[in-house]
This record gives sequence, structure tokens and C-alpha cells, in this order.
Amino acid sequence: MPTTKYGLLEIAYSATNWNSILTTDLQSIDAFLHTYVRGQAAETLAVGDVVYVNSDGKFAKAKAASGYYPAIGLVAVGGALDAYVLVQRVGPVDQTVSGGTVGQPVYLSTSSNTLTMTKPSTYIQPMGVKLSASQILLMGWPAIAGI
Repeated sequence: MPTTKYGLLEIAYSATNWNSILTTDLQSIDAFLHTYVRGQAAETLAVGDVVYVNSDGKFAKAKAASGYYPAIGLVAVGGALDAYVLVQRVGPVDQTVSGGTVGQPVYLSTSSNTLTMTKPSTYIQPMGVKLSASQILLMGWPAIAGI
């Protein structure tokens, strides 16, 4: 019997094949929360690349500048031009960002495809919060255009 909030299946202790039930449940949670989004690459994209959706509806490398913004997340599974890639929108991700301290906001940089601890003067987009020297928490915050 599915639960009411996420439509998850209950797993009885006596259930066989529980791993496929659990996999289905986790996929349901991801679909509900929109943790990841799948789409086509406008260029070769590697794990950790910061991306936005370009005018063709494909993922391309983002930066805090007109025409390359707003970023939607970081590439979790990369690919070549026109390949389908997976982008992580929210949650913890292994990503090194130099400077700053734990707990501070991490921003989309004015340099292509990077994150920074320095708030840009325009096209400000916080991407998340620094958790450690090698990890950030993506928050899915909106961009603040032209500020």
C-alpha cells in the first residue's frame, strides 16, 4: 500500500526483492523533489560543471553574465555534445571552492563554469552553502538578475 505523501511502497519484513521496491521508492522521491534533472548537453560537460539552460533548451556552461545565466545546478553525470546528462539541483555535492569559511554562501562566478566565495557585483546567484573544503550544499536558490 503506497504512503500518502510521496506514494512510496511499504516494505514488509518478509518481502523478497525488497531492493527493487526501495529503488522504485527512491526514484519517486527524486521525481517529487526534483533533486536531479536530465537533459541534452550543448557542449561537452564533465562532472562538477556549473550549467544553465541555453536558448536551444540544452545544458551549457554557466557564468554570472548575460546570456550564460541563471545556473540550474552541477553536472552529476557528464557527456559529449548532444549526449544526455544528469544535473544535480539540490543537496550535498563534492565540489571544491577556494577561500571562505564553512557556512558561507557559494556563488556562481563571473568566470565560466566555476563557483566562488566572492559575491559578484551583478548577476548575483547564490548556489548553496560551503559545508567543508571539498563539499557544498546546493540550495536551488533563484538568481537575482542585474543587481
